[in-house]
Amino acid sequence: MAKVIVVYESRYGNTKHVAESIIEGINEVGVVEVSLKELKEVDFKEIPFYDAILIGSPNHVGGPTRGIKGFIDKLGKLPLEGKKFAVFDTYPSFGEKAYGFNRGMNRRKIYVLNLPSTR
Repeated sequence: MAKVIVVYESRYGNTKHVAESIIEGINEVGVVEVSLKELKEVDFKEIPFYDAILIGSPNHVGGPTRGIKGFIDKLGKLPLEGKKFAVFDTYPSFGEKAYGFNRGMNRRKIYVLNLPSTR
């Protein structure tokens, strides 16, 4: 069974709500073990045991929060070859702002799936 972790940071509860919705959707499939963790609850020693890491952040001045940026920096130091990554943010025009998020991940050699705009 594949293991997925959804890590998020939420300022006003919007990103948490989206993360919980993602978890609900994954649970409907039923063939994936999924964990939901707020950023401050993450144990980096556990991350390499997941097959996919989903990262959510409110959009903060055109990109992820400082906390999520730090999380991404730490991910770049873990043995994560072959893992899948995706990002999501809570901003009205997702497609425009997610570009900066993906660019930051790619600089750290963490490649993400480019998601289509939800507009």
